[in-house]
Amino acid sequence: MTLYDILGLSPDASAADIKAAHRRAVKAHHPDVGGDARQFEEVQRAYFILSDPERRARYDSTGVDDDPAAAAEDQLAQSAITQLIVQFIGSTEDLTKTDIVGLIRATLVKQKAAHEETCRQIDLRLQRIETIGARLHRKDDRDGVVSALLGEQEREFNAAKAKEVGLIGVATRALTLLEDYSYSVDPTPAEEAKIWLALKT
Repeated sequence: MTLYDILGLSPDASAADIKAAHRRAVKAHHPDVGGDARQFEEVQRAYFILSDPERRARYDSTGVDDDPAAAAEDQLAQSAITQLIVQFIGSTEDLTKTDIVGLIRATLVKQKAAHEETCRQIDLRLQRIETIGARLHRKDDRDGVVSALLGEQEREFNAAKAKEVGLIGVATRALTLLEDYSYSVDPTPAEEAKIWLALKT
């Protein structure tokens, strides 16, 4: 199945066709509305490549996706943004007076900071494991049960840290994707009064 098939498009689809097909597919497959998570990821991957002229040209000429790691991070970043937007769509927020892009950015910054703090806590635990390991002695040279347990703990913490580092990368990428976006909000009555007074004087 090609990336075009995933979005229900032909290879000669225009940029506008790709964007419209992506919107339809997101509505149909987003997990928050009962869609299949794997299918949703496929939709995001297809859109990520086909919506970028350079990536699309590469795909059209080779039939091969981009670098899987970079593409996966971009897909996850787009998914993170989409999930936050879907939350606002389903919320009771006044969308004319709330800076949605600003709130999404603030949420991503908060998430990134939380993952960075988790990494710091994991590093502290890894340092403590190292300290215990350096001070742990046994009468013979063979590794004992305690050393094996420490090694297992170290592997688990390193795996947890790798996951957190990945999530930091996703949040950072999502913030980069939002750099060029802004959101227009209507002025509040107090702001309108200030504007009116400023114009009057």
